[in-house]
Amino acid sequence: MKGFGKILLSGLLLVSTSSFAASLSLSPSTGSIVENSSYTVDLVFNNDAPSLPAGSFISGILKLDYSNNVTFDSTTLGSVTSTPGLLTIDLFDHEISDTTLGSFTFTANATGWADFFLTDKNSQGSFSYSDSPSGSNGFAPTLIGAEVLVTAVPVPAAAWLMLSGLGLLGSLNFRRK
Repeated sequence: MKGFGKILLSGLLLVSTSSFAASLSLSPSTGSIVENSSYTVDLVFNNDAPSLPAGSFISGILKLDYSNNVTFDSTTLGSVTSTPGLLTIDLFDHEISDTTLGSFTFTANATGWADFFLTDKNSQGSFSYSDSPSGSNGFAPTLIGAEVLVTAVPVPAAAWLMLSGLGLLGSLNFRRK
């Protein structure tokens, strides 16, 4: 009976420990963008259980790799290091007041798919959360990237209207001769 009691107690301890399931994802403002235009990509934090109250903190370092057909312009996050094609985001004691942790602004330079990938800088799930700064509850979030289609600049309607008018004038002039 003693062995059964130890197994039952260890089973209860495993069931009673809470796990933290969360994801950090990138959410573009649009699915497609015209070349030479700017757009934003939001960094979104989603937690499943237990839910963190407003005013909680998250810590960790992310890498955001992006395609060479876009350039990084700005961010609302304070601690970001930028090199071409890569942003390093330090979320040290970042207060969670909303699910959107911050935004990044990019400019589309060439047509094609603009890919964005999130990775853990330390590759070890070295994130933590707490209801006070310097929390010590570790977790490994699911990291979700995004993609945006960059299309060619369409010819403006005014140019089509002008060309149509010139064509009409040319055809009328041709009919008179």
